[in-house]
Amino acid sequence: MDIFGTAGRLIIDMINHTVNNYVISKKKSLVYKQLTPKKLPAIKKIDEPIVNGLKYLLESMSKSKPSPCDGNQGYKSLELVVASLMSARKNKEMRLPLQSLDYVLSSK
Repeated sequence: MDIFGTAGRLIIDMINHTVNNYVISKKKSLVYKQLTPKKLPAIKKIDEPIVNGLKYLLESMSKSKPSPCDGNQGYKSLELVVASLMSARKNKEMRLPLQSLDYVLSSK
């Protein structure tokens, strides 16, 4: 899967289980922007995502701390997943934000 952004490109190889990160080079180019490889930050050991989410929610409510994730971030994450599914089904690139919001999610 290729993810293009304004700051670079992320290539996720799900067969070989690798991730390559590229950022836009500061070198000037005539037409195209050059990409240079950049190491991803080290991954910290994390607990189960659901457990962490509930822990952060309880802390934000009981200690009046701001939540690390808000509804807007959740919406953007869902939009990214929906765009990935649409891209796979239609076999074409999808641009964010999605223009059509008529995609129906269903569980198996």
